[in-house]
Amino acid sequence: MIPLYSFIQKETAVGATLTLSLLKAIFYSGNLLHNGAMMISRNQIISAANVLSLTTAIISGKSSVSVTVLH
Repeated sequence: MIPLYSFIQKETAVGATLTLSLLKAIFYSGNLLHNGAMMISRNQIISAANVLSLTTAIISGKSSVSVTVLH
């Protein structure tokens, strides 16, 4: 199994317990951290505004895969 960390370009360290109010605050459109992925481990927000690597590899034998990237 490949570790998740190998796919993530870590951006902004957070180091806080995951709560609904913090999640809403980070993903508020006026917040600079809202663009990108959030890394969460064991109820702790490790980092936010992470950049994830995309792939063009064939997945599960399918020749066409649709990928949606949200902004």
